[in-house]
Amino acid sequence: MRAVTFALAAFAACAASALPATPSTRRALFFAEQRAGRVGYIGWPPRNCDVDTDCQGVVGSYCMSDKTKSAPFFCHEPAVYVASGLARPVGLSIDQESNTLFYNQDDQQSGDTYWPLSSIRFDGTNKKNLIEKLLDPQGLDAISETKQVFYTEHHGQRVGVIGMDGTNQSVLSQFSGNDFPSDVKVDIQAGKIFVLVEGPLTTGHKLVSMNLDGSNRTVLKDDIVQAYGLTLDMQNQTVYYINGGNGGFIGNMSYTGEDAGVVLGNLDYPYMLDFDPVQNKLVYSTTGVGDGQINLVNPNGTDVQHGLTLGFAFDGVVFGEVPMQPAF
Repeated sequence: MRAVTFALAAFAACAASALPATPSTRRALFFAEQRAGRVGYIGWPPRNCDVDTDCQGVVGSYCMSDKTKSAPFFCHEPAVYVASGLARPVGLSIDQESNTLFYNQDDQQSGDTYWPLSSIRFDGTNKKNLIEKLLDPQGLDAISETKQVFYTEHHGQRVGVIGMDGTNQSVLSQFSGNDFPSDVKVDIQAGKIFVLVEGPLTTGHKLVSMNLDGSNRTVLKDDIVQAYGLTLDMQNQTVYYINGGNGGFIGNMSYTGEDAGVVLGNLDYPYMLDFDPVQNKLVYSTTGVGDGQINLVNPNGTDVQHGLTLGFAFDGVVFGEVPMQPAF
């Protein structure tokens, strides 16, 4: 997953969902802004509004009823930055049970270098490194059930796992030749790991599956262009992936590689995505120069909605929940 440039947005037009899991939490979208060197979150999904009182319940929120723009209007909620001053953060995942965010950094401007896999609480406390040195780290997937974090090392050509407490690190799969793993997602119940694998060119990238111990590595697709984002609908055992570039698309297939299709095509440099089982929605980013966006779409490709315009090279994205802020 290589860095791309976004225009700086003046604000994030999002607020709390009407369907929090408990009265003390609200839905959120976590993100990494690579060139801004920070990770954080915003309330999700966008809440429509007509007046400021429609936005009551989130500190600092007000109705963006800009008369020069078209309705519906959205509540403006400031983004919360959990960690800043980072060296190009890329991978991002969370453990909801402990309110912990996991991220890595990947500044490769001076050639292949090593960077840590780190964790931090949602409130910015208890920052620590689980692994001190990974070679060109990229995708992450934190699994609450097993208290493990799965990771990829792009130029290190490895897929590995470590406990959330920093113990029991293990390399599950070593790639070779021109195979460079980028993103990783894990379904513990199905016993499967899915990995996007890039190559020396922008074409001929792969989607592979393997068992939880790295065995039975199988290529499900080998003709992906700019293979970046990857996510899973575990209930329906469906893989969604990004086929990037100009005119790219969101593709899908079953866990066994069958029923392959295109969810949404004709996209302007799609990059990363995640699946929200609460809303039954996919969220995806596009990386057009000056207008990088985050959008929502149904898994069948219908009802595309613009969420917000981001700045600074958007990378990792994941849905979760954060403590509810008091009303203002």
